Amino acid sequence: MKAVLISTDYIKTATGEYKVLEINTSTRIVAADNEGNLPGLDWSNLTTFIQTNGFTNVHCIIPMYDKGFATKLSEICDNIGGITFLSHETSGTSITVPYIEDNETTLILRVSYDTTAIVDDEYCRDNYSFLRAINELTTKPKTYIPNISDDFENLSEFNYTLDLPNFIIKKRYPNYDKNEFPKLYKVQNLTELTQLKGLVNVNTEFLQEFTNSEILSNKRSIIRGIDIIYGSNLDVISMGGYKVLHAITENIWSNTFGDLGLLAKKDRPKYITYYSPTSDRATYIYDEDQEVLMADGSRKSFAELEVGDSVKSINIPSLPVNETEYKVEEWTGSHTDFTTNFAVSETAIVVKTTQTTSDLFIRITLEDDIVWDDLPVTHLLVKNDDVIRFKNVNNLQIGDVLELFSTETETILNKTISNLEILFKENKVVGTMDVEPLDLFLPLITNSFAIVQHNACNANFCSSFGGQCYNYGKCGNCGYYQCSK
Repeated sequence: MKAVLISTDYIKTATGEYKVLEINTSTRIVAADNEGNLPGLDWSNLTTFIQTNGFTNVHCIIPMYDKGFATKLSEICDNIGGITFLSHETSGTSITVPYIEDNETTLILRVSYDTTAIVDDEYCRDNYSFLRAINELTTKPKTYIPNISDDFENLSEFNYTLDLPNFIIKKRYPNYDKNEFPKLYKVQNLTELTQLKGLVNVNTEFLQEFTNSEILSNKRSIIRGIDIIYGSNLDVISMGGYKVLHAITENIWSNTFGDLGLLAKKDRPKYITYYSPTSDRATYIYDEDQEVLMADGSRKSFAELEVGDSVKSINIPSLPVNETEYKVEEWTGSHTDFTTNFAVSETAIVVKTTQTTSDLFIRITLEDDIVWDDLPVTHLLVKNDDVIRFKNVNNLQIGDVLELFSTETETILNKTISNLEILFKENKVVGTMDVEPLDLFLPLITNSFAIVQHNACNANFCSSFGGQCYNYGKCGNCGYYQCSK
């Protein structure tokens, strides 16, 4: 029996209504751990389905960047017993899936995208088809599709005074430039609405009302329902769902609107669940203004560094020199062993790239009022009791303890994070850097202290995986796949 996992995105409005946004296959189970555990996701219906149908073979076709679902499904099969489980991974760019012979004792559960499947190619890929399919539902947002339908054509008057976006232009097909789309607008009257309609591409875009969603933990949110559709009758197994928060709080700063009410880039992450202002964000680890400790004890800003320069490093005894042997965010070591046995060393810059961007930064404040701004995907060395690990800046929490290198004594000291703040910076030069043979370098946060920072994954390797950012600063690239030389 063939089955497919489908996610449906909804919003709950301030008045308690629900609006359907889209459906998708190749769905990443957001925030799931490697075992597939996630609050709100109910595995019991799927378990019962497998048991009652007496399947002896279960195949899971899964994108390679999201193995958690397959791991959990394998566990379920093991608990039931008498089931052979096989996982088939597809690449991030794959549009077809492996052929598996279907029969009564076999369940083929597909998570990956398949261009030969009608639900994928017709309704998940093409938003026009999906919107036509739900046209009569009251949960469909009001929509304008050029030359096809216009839910706004009978409006006799329209006045809007809130300082919030109320319309959105979306792309018909996936794989669009997420630096630009979706576009959010504040439309105040019918004249402006007519002007906005004129901007919509007649073949590839559509315009919808944008209803601000429910606020949770001071952030806007969407609801993601997870269902499995199976069999010739398209029966449904409900797995519940969960809520996904937008990237930043709405009141972090005032909204800015440009021509025709276009919402500024800095404000977009308040209202969309993913935020990717630049395609290379996953590799940005430095701001050109920050200084780095050189091998000879001098200091240079990132802007001054060149390939071949030797920078000061430290050798953590338990950290493999070859970074292909571990995953940065999964490695752990002993704080006691580190502080007792580390060695001051040097390493050379082998890759350095730069790009000017406008993007989100995190302002980190430590005890003693030490403050600096860093990029969300920078990996810093932190300690918890006697355990040390690398955490990206976006995952830091108030109370985390950083491992710092003292430039005066060349020893390791600890300071606690007292505050974290999100900032938006215009036209900043940022970049990535790889150092070898040691993968650590020491950016300065004061004249006396440097953070212990891991280098970036090889940019070409990481970008080959693609993947969509569902959580700010946490992509299915380098965070989950190991670096390559």
